[in-house]
Amino acid sequence: MRHRDHTGVERYAALPRPEGREGAIEALQAHGFPGRRDEDWYYTPTKRLLEQAFTPVVGAARSPGEGVVLPEGDRLVFVDGLFHAGLSTVHDVLAADAPAEGLLEAPTGFDALNTALWRSGARIELTGERTTPLHLVHVSTGDHRLAAVRHRLTLSAGAKAEVVEHYLGDGGPALVTAVTELQLEQGAELEHLLLQAADEASHHIHTVRVVAQAESTYRSTSVQRGAGLARVATHVELLGEGAQTQLAGLALGRGSRHVDHHVLVDHAVPRCRSEQDVRSVLDDTSRSVFTGKVVVRVDAQQSHSEQTNHNLLLSDDAVAHTRPQLEIYADDVSCAHGATVGSIDDESLFYLRQRGLSATQARGLLMEGFARAVLQGLPEGLHPLAEAHVAAWLEAR
Repeated sequence: MRHRDHTGVERYAALPRPEGREGAIEALQAHGFPGRRDEDWYYTPTKRLLEQAFTPVVGAARSPGEGVVLPEGDRLVFVDGLFHAGLSTVHDVLAADAPAEGLLEAPTGFDALNTALWRSGARIELTGERTTPLHLVHVSTGDHRLAAVRHRLTLSAGAKAEVVEHYLGDGGPALVTAVTELQLEQGAELEHLLLQAADEASHHIHTVRVVAQAESTYRSTSVQRGAGLARVATHVELLGEGAQTQLAGLALGRGSRHVDHHVLVDHAVPRCRSEQDVRSVLDDTSRSVFTGKVVVRVDAQQSHSEQTNHNLLLSDDAVAHTRPQLEIYADDVSCAHGATVGSIDDESLFYLRQRGLSATQARGLLMEGFARAVLQGLPEGLHPLAEAHVAAWLEAR
């Protein structure tokens, strides 16, 4: 049985919202937000978040500060959850008054909140092979703003694309609730990069749902380094034979930051493949959570799944929670999972010191190698973006 927290529910239910969202509000009022006694959220406390009051911006989007650097190329920019046409170079936007059919059902209170309050997002059908990445840029301006954004992208049969979601902070407390829905038709290939560098006083709750048809490939890399509380929940349904997914994640924590990667991969049909490699590097009193569940259904014979979670603790007070899970109902499968939690290896440190590196340089090199292993599968055009996020975290320590 799931135990929900109703703190703040009525406050959010009273906020202004687009018409036709009554069902989402009713779901939120009935079920509340996930609480400490909810198994999927057991290690990710929401109490302090729910006790704060966040309000959405209604009307025109505000402009971010001069310190926010936007990526070049094709981009849609959202400020506090609202589309900012002046900063965007692409203008295919899902409006708040669009029909509600097909919207993600609300498995958690935060998704219900998103369903009730979102006003804009990307609605794009990608065809053929895109030669440049599409950037979905989100900026929170602080001031206890609530940003609710929802994206829906479809890759037609045989399409190939690279999509980058940037989540940036412009200072101060904020709550971002994002939902990204991805549909991959037969033979489609998507490279999806999630970069989160919000303000430490902010909270970031992101749900990614992927439906992958036959022979399609979904690759995702998540680099989380900013918000005080960050959670990325990824649900991949492999619905066509030969579909495959590779999921990589990196949690970079310092101070009291908390990062939660929650993954569910559903092998619904035969001959599908999934791989997960999620890592964390944690300093001070920071925390990470990894829950990686793979379900192999009765008819999903000849499925292959690999799942690893590695955690590097730089402080005696840092904590990594790891929960790899396999739920297998077929017998002709190849599935494995494993996890490690440890500190920097003394022998490796000694080896580098013997070659002239200082203790600080040696530790930095080992941290860098451990973290950047997650980025190895990124294509040439996306690799520098992810590298820059890792470098920024290392330099700020």
